[in-house]
Amino acid sequence: MNTDQQTRDTCPMGAWNEQHTLDYVSKWGELPLHQKIPELCHLKNTDKVLDIGCGSGAAVRAIAEKLKLGQVIGIDPTAKMLEIATKLTPMATGMTSVTTGTDVEQIRFIHAGAEAIPLENDSLDLVLAVNSFHHWTDVTAGLSEVLRVLKPLGKFVIIDDIWDEMPEYATQTCASLPQENEQAVVNKQVNTQPQELASSMAELKLVGVIKRTMAEAQFTGINSREYRMNEVEAVIISGFKRDVKAEF
Repeated sequence: MNTDQQTRDTCPMGAWNEQHTLDYVSKWGELPLHQKIPELCHLKNTDKVLDIGCGSGAAVRAIAEKLKLGQVIGIDPTAKMLEIATKLTPMATGMTSVTTGTDVEQIRFIHAGAEAIPLENDSLDLVLAVNSFHHWTDVTAGLSEVLRVLKPLGKFVIIDDIWDEMPEYATQTCASLPQENEQAVVNKQVNTQPQELASSMAELKLVGVIKRTMAEAQFTGINSREYRMNEVEAVIISGFKRDVKAEF
């Protein structure tokens, strides 16, 4: 059995081996982008937030610094990532809530992936995927889980590099999602069963494909924008969970 096969057989779904993890953290673990996350997702200081694929926890720490009564939880399928995140996050301990007097963990790291989020239904204000959406192993299951844990009108935000501008991805934009179909799908907000969602890592880096995928999963109010300032260039794609009760 080769090393890659051993890794797949012994790691949870989507988990990376130790060398891949260490390489990634050394190159991408701490970026100027992470400090901008609270601004880019319009964080409120009372939000309860989940960061899916939190890696070494840079975005979690940036969010925690802005919270007062809120909470931030980072999940990752790779145990080594969470080990590193915990070491880098000294404030990831229990704290006492001034308002309730109960024990509240302002920052938590949990070993889990997008496909099985170990949190209660309707419990989160904001769910993030920072440079991680295209790594999800089952996008259909992951988006279903995001909708389950979000409160009604809760927001899901994907933040990533502007892949569409890169030559190797530009040619895929037209092939994967014809321009005339993208906005029609987003506007339609289809109420039928979702079509087969985009599965390849390359496709899931493209804004049009991401928006279509979110629309098919029944998110509403889907929009995208770009941020370009100093060292940070990113695309921000967001959508909301429907408030079903308010529709009746």
